Amino acid sequence: MPATKLLAVALCAASALLLSSLPAAAGNEVSYQDPLTAAPPIARPPTASCTTTVMQDFAFNSSVGQGVYNGTLVPPAACPGPWSKIVLDFTGKVAGRQFDRLMNVWVGGGQVFQSSTPEPDPDGITWHVEHDATRFSSLFTQPEPIKVELQNYVVGIYTGVIYGTLKVTYYQATPTYPAPSHADEVIGFPNADSSYFYGPNDVRSTSVTFPRNLTRAYLELYLKGNSCDEFWFGSQPDDFAGPNGLCGGGAFREVQVSIDGQLAGVAWPYPFIFTGGVNPWLWRPMPAVNAFDMPPQIVNLTPYVGVLNDGQPHTISLRVAHDGYYWGIGSNLLLDRDPALSQTSGALVSRSITPDAGETYVESTGSNGGVFTTSAARHLQVSGYVDTSAGRITTTVEQTFGFNNKQELNLTNFLENLTHDETIDTSTTTSGPDGTTVRKVSESYPIRMRSLFQTPQQGQKDFWNLPAGVEQSLQQQTTVTHNGVQTFSSWLDDTVNASGLLSRTNGITTLSGGRDSEDYVASDSTGACYHHKLVAAQGWVTSDQLLRSC
Repeated sequence: MPATKLLAVALCAASALLLSSLPAAAGNEVSYQDPLTAAPPIARPPTASCTTTVMQDFAFNSSVGQGVYNGTLVPPAACPGPWSKIVLDFTGKVAGRQFDRLMNVWVGGGQVFQSSTPEPDPDGITWHVEHDATRFSSLFTQPEPIKVELQNYVVGIYTGVIYGTLKVTYYQATPTYPAPSHADEVIGFPNADSSYFYGPNDVRSTSVTFPRNLTRAYLELYLKGNSCDEFWFGSQPDDFAGPNGLCGGGAFREVQVSIDGQLAGVAWPYPFIFTGGVNPWLWRPMPAVNAFDMPPQIVNLTPYVGVLNDGQPHTISLRVAHDGYYWGIGSNLLLDRDPALSQTSGALVSRSITPDAGETYVESTGSNGGVFTTSAARHLQVSGYVDTSAGRITTTVEQTFGFNNKQELNLTNFLENLTHDETIDTSTTTSGPDGTTVRKVSESYPIRMRSLFQTPQQGQKDFWNLPAGVEQSLQQQTTVTHNGVQTFSSWLDDTVNASGLLSRTNGITTLSGGRDSEDYVASDSTGACYHHKLVAAQGWVTSDQLLRSC
């Protein structure tokens, strides 16, 4: 592992409360079982279906120019739309030694899936990820180019070629299983796969001419920090990071979305951790939350429809505030059109967004480290209407963001305790002839970490010791009311708790292993309940429980 990677790993660390759960000296873990998660399988309708194999055991080896698969996706004649569901199934295989890698899938220029890969063992692993792509149905109705990008380098000791198989299954709609609503048009930003942001002043813009009969608009953002910003939530302020050779920019990041030069909305990134992150032995066999199916953040642009549907090109710009180095962003516009009118009209009624999030920094530093506390908060409200064939529809989006991050850093042996949490509360009010619907979504992204990178003591040669612990959660609560009466509610809590230890002396691994658990709980007001708990040790599941209670 490169020294810069080890430094980033050592500094992206975990809560002191996890230290007691670190594994004892239990031997040298080499092989582990195929990766899995506690997340529920996609509910597939029992209707007629057709499966298209897009890619079969394609060898991703960017070292010889095979980092991208290009093909054509043709809808199956035996299963014409509309479809109740469209599911992507990706199966990967890799053996030997390899880093974690990022995978992106585009159909017709729109990004439909983002994932990361597990790190293998010498004997090889196989893993499977399924992804619901139904909301992109408009991209699947005719032959379109499909691209799968997985830049995997096989050089030196990194021997693992990743073989990927991708299948698309189309489930036909029936009266019992109708086609759900989906965007009428999906526009992927040009060159989305090469849109990298190198610093906070780097702004990327795309000119878009929207349909004249536009009624709704959403912007999807696939946000991925790279290099020093892979662990952006473990970065220090520039005044401390620079002199000490650490990752700077502080711990706060925000993606700002502008329309024609005016700030229109923001997205706060989810703190993804890949399977090589912090300590690879943490994630065997369960990865961190959402590491295999990385959802985008969504910015609702519907209040701006009355501005966007004038037939003129509009500039959509993105910027990563406090970008350390560097970010990749994939972008899609999901657009709805009026079914009867060739042109709609409307107006932006109100807009309240401050130029930057309110941030506070407190740091106490010494010759050997310091304590860094970062807080941020933001509130925005945007409202607009559009006159449609169904009447005037007014949409108001109100969001409240909160950010808290504390790092305790000791540069001796790169010891860091980190606690981190982001909260995002979104209320979307839609008013029209049929009444008023309010959808509220509250999300929280807490993390606790502790990591130590212990370097040689006097008299020892080529020794290092890396114990680490991580607890990460995704918590989400949703409620929907119509005319003041609650019609739906749901709750999700996905928590992964992992600890690992890796030691090497004189180039030989003397100790390696970990413990890993995941508790996935989801329920809603229809009575649905899914509760799955997995526990693993030394890379193998020791307990697998599908519980009745939520």
